[in-house]
Amino acid sequence: MDKFSISVIFAFIITETYSDLLDKLPEKQREVFLAIAKEGKAKGITSKSFIKLHHLQTVSVVTAAVRSLLDKDLITEDKGIYTVYDPFFALWLHREFI
Repeated sequence: MDKFSISVIFAFIITETYSDLLDKLPEKQREVFLAIAKEGKAKGITSKSFIKLHHLQTVSVVTAAVRSLLDKDLITEDKGIYTVYDPFFALWLHREFI
């Protein structure tokens, strides 16, 4: 099998895997996850400006979504800065959605 064929197969597998993970997230978690991905290094995620900029619901909805995303190891938090845990997932999200 040539390198191009392997690349195509690999891209298909990655797309299916990440797409499936994203599709399985509840809507509010998906919205917060995409907002964090869009920012790259998101801070102040419960601020009015962040919520308004990303068309999110309320502080309580964002807080609950973040808690779930952290529990699922989809995002990380360090000193109030949130990022997508898997850098390849973040790249895929930027290519597909952002």
